[in-house]
Amino acid sequence: MSELAERFMRLRESRATMTAVREEARGQAVRAIRAIESELVDALDGATLRGLPNLGSSGERFYAIRVRTQQYGEVGPNAEEPIEAGEEPLCLTKEGVLVVARWHYVNNERDPGAGADRLSSPPVRSDELMIEDVEALVRTVHHVVPRHLAQLESTNARFSRIGELAERICAEIARERPPGTRVPETD
Repeated sequence: MSELAERFMRLRESRATMTAVREEARGQAVRAIRAIESELVDALDGATLRGLPNLGSSGERFYAIRVRTQQYGEVGPNAEEPIEAGEEPLCLTKEGVLVVARWHYVNNERDPGAGADRLSSPPVRSDELMIEDVEALVRTVHHVVPRHLAQLESTNARFSRIGELAERICAEIARERPPGTRVPETD
């Protein structure tokens, strides 16, 4: 076999190997993405991620973060920019679900000329996911979970301070109440 024929044969073999490896990696990536998504939704237990930006515009609210962003291995600067018409970014919603956000025009049935642009966000289908999305999702989760936990900690501290204040107020009022004064009933 000539050297040139051998190189063509190796080229065909390497292409077939790469295709097989890519398809296996894609299947593994999709399974990992779905596992992360499921674990996040389960960990939230009905609550929502706090601290996510509003990616909507024109009064449309859509609290989520873009997933396919990167800058030096970190979540990219455009992760929190509003979604523009024509874009279809992969986003992680406040519910912990991966979606593809899309703007579309909705007609007003009562007034046909008074339609409006609306942001829809159907759950991402597995065939819309890319192999690289597994890395992007991990970066995104590492970015949003600490922010969420910090906001929860702040909220818990505020509730604790309010509870302590309320307890002191009740104790002070009880000390100063004349005997026989009616006390409001509480549940």
